[in-house]
Amino acid sequence: MLEYHGYPQQLMEHYKPATVNRMLCALRGVLKAAWRLGKVSRVDYQRAADVAIVTGSTLAAGHELTPGELSALIADCENDPTSARVRDAALIALMYSCGLRRNEVAYLELENYNQETGHSVMLGKHSKERAFVN
Repeated sequence: MLEYHGYPQQLMEHYKPATVNRMLCALRGVLKAAWRLGKVSRVDYQRAADVAIVTGSTLAAGHELTPGELSALIADCENDPTSARVRDAALIALMYSCGLRRNEVAYLELENYNQETGHSVMLGKHSKERAFVN
């Protein structure tokens, strides 16, 4: 017979809530497969799979630049003696003003930009189209 010993609380000591919930989901899947194969009784399967999801929150990764940080980045670009300074300043301004992710900037193409309207369309996170005005 399977017994519950407070595993989610033990996992929470080492992992974030989303990771614990993914682990519990995987465990439920394994338990269901074992039940379907007749390796675990229905009662034991239900008892073991009846573990509530854990709740909690974590801070978002990264942070929004403060005006001082943005000014310092642009100042570094202005002080750069190489020709990359204009490119770098433009990329920083584009990322900041449009909220672009670094991966989105890496895949920018001239074809994404409509010079007449000033709009750009590109594939964003999870292949979602994003439109923004330059």
